[in-house]
Parts: sequence; structure tokens; C-alpha cells
Amino acid sequence: MQLTKDFNTERDIKITAGLGWDKLTDDQKTSASLLAQNAQAIRDYVGKPITVTSGFRPADKNASVGGSKTSQHVYGEAWAIVIKGQTRELLDELSTKI
Repeated sequence: MQLTKDFNTERDIKITAGLGWDKLTDDQKTSASLLAQNAQAIRDYVGKPITVTSGFRPADKNASVGGSKTSQHVYGEAWAIVIKGQTRELLDELSTKI
């Protein structure tokens, strides 16, 4: 499913923890959509491809990767990305702009 111009649930499986769109609850779908919108905004701002390396994770998946029991990933409120060619300066800039 296409979520934004550059992010979809088939290629960017970390957005949905690999569960597939149809297996998410409505709240999880809302969180996944927001993650994709934010990732798209960052991609548009930096003009470089980004990869979502971690997004929503169900509690069992979170435990299997060593996540905290209070991890915000379980609620779809935390995510991690990699920006192609990222530098410390770019990350500092993003922290003040986005």
C-alpha cells in the first residue's frame, strides 16, 4: 500500500513491523501513516533517500530484539531512520528544523 510519494508498506516493511497493512489495528495504521508522512517530510527536506530501520513493533517483536518493556516502538510512537550520506551536521540541522 502506498502511504506517501516515496514510502509504501511492501518495500518499507519496518513501518508495519512486517505484519502487513491488513493485520494492523486502526491505531497502528494511524501511527504507521504518521511515520510515513514524517519520513517523507524529512526525505523531501534533505533531498536524499532515507530508510526506516525501525518503526512500530508488537510487544513480542520488541522483546525479541532486546527492546525496553516501555519502548515507544510498541505504541508506534518511536522510529529510527538512516539517511543516505548522513553527516553529524545534517542530523544537527534536522533536530532544529523538523
